[in-house]
Amino acid sequence: MRTLGAACAPYPLCRIVSFESCRQASDKLLYPCNVREQLAKARRMHKGYRLKAGFWESIKSGILNNNTTQVVEPPSTLPEEEEEEPLPQELVLIQKTEPDGTVEEIIFSSGGDIDVYDLQALCDKVGWPRRPLSKLAAALKNSYLVATLHSVRKSPGSEGNDQKKLIGMARATSDHAFNATIWDVLVDPSYQGQGLGKALVEKIIRALLQRDIGNISLFADSQVVEFYQNLGFEPDPEGIKGMFWYPNILNNNTTQVVEPPSTLPEEEEEEPLPQELVLIQKTEPDGTVEEIIFSSGGDIDVYDLQALCDKVGWPRRPLSKLAAALKNSYLVATLHSVRKSPGSEGNDQKKLIGMARATSDHAFNATIWDVLVDPGYQGQGLGKALVEKIIRALLQRDIGNISLFADSQVVEFYQNLGFEPDPEGIKGMFWYPKLYK
Repeated sequence: MRTLGAACAPYPLCRIVSFESCRQASDKLLYPCNVREQLAKARRMHKGYRLKAGFWESIKSGILNNNTTQVVEPPSTLPEEEEEEPLPQELVLIQKTEPDGTVEEIIFSSGGDIDVYDLQALCDKVGWPRRPLSKLAAALKNSYLVATLHSVRKSPGSEGNDQKKLIGMARATSDHAFNATIWDVLVDPSYQGQGLGKALVEKIIRALLQRDIGNISLFADSQVVEFYQNLGFEPDPEGIKGMFWYPNILNNNTTQVVEPPSTLPEEEEEEPLPQELVLIQKTEPDGTVEEIIFSSGGDIDVYDLQALCDKVGWPRRPLSKLAAALKNSYLVATLHSVRKSPGSEGNDQKKLIGMARATSDHAFNATIWDVLVDPGYQGQGLGKALVEKIIRALLQRDIGNISLFADSQVVEFYQNLGFEPDPEGIKGMFWYPKLYK
């Protein structure tokens, strides 16, 4: 399997594996408003129509072509529109009987029940380099959704001694509100060619939609872009590029930042406490002092964030979902303006002027979302400082696979910060609900 160079990150990029071939500027908005509106409209659309090509019909069309496998379809106990937050479930996708009477079932589960040693063995089979078991366990624990495929073999006269083997997995990170990114889609090479990868991804999409998460993304190798397009994903929609960070950000850094000296060597700061840093300090003619303060402590008022989104022209989103997205982000970084007037001690004026956040599996991958700066404070390098600080915070936590989606107008801006678009042909893709129309 072709992988990205080891110099790109501490661990190779966790990429989408092919199921059928054994592998698979300044301060402008990171995420353009018109596409955000389009994706929001897509979320509303999926609530407004019933799925015409049902999941099980899709399973049959993918698995049964030139195949005599029996598909077992359990009856639904609830109308589809009521399945908003499904419990972890198991579904028998394939059942076949061998000449000696042995029955093999391929079982899909979204309950996240997976043994880390079994996962390591599966990664070995598809040719992925080994990763520390402790980090694999952390990634599984902190994924929003972990879906698995198991082969269960039942031999005649061996009741209670079923042979269960992990043959497929996919997982997703999310902010539990708006965005989800699918990672690590892989299927045992000896079980490829049966449509199991297609079934796995379709089921994850359905589970995310049922939880009202409509901005579903992934990074796909060029060889499987068409596969994902057939599942409703679009590469580079309206010029939005998927980008990965490469470790050259801290080389040519010209941002003027006022930083207190560190009391520990940087390599020891594995899990830094929330911090505040004064980035800019200036005094006005009347003696008023304004400080621009960066914080990674996630201290942000949802109403202040809504007001900031209004200023940059983003459509309003439900406050409850904004709060959920903030709560379930791995890192929330803010910029505040604090104005101190002479003789008004204790009455400082504090205003949110910038924000960015990241979702993560707490182990390998992080995706940066919602980078925005108050238009009245743009042009001072604050967006650059905000992103640089987030990258540094993620690296301090040993997360090296840092990605984002950037509008074509700001791709060069992020390249100057160390991000690369489409590395080795890997495409950032978004899901659109055309699959089920």
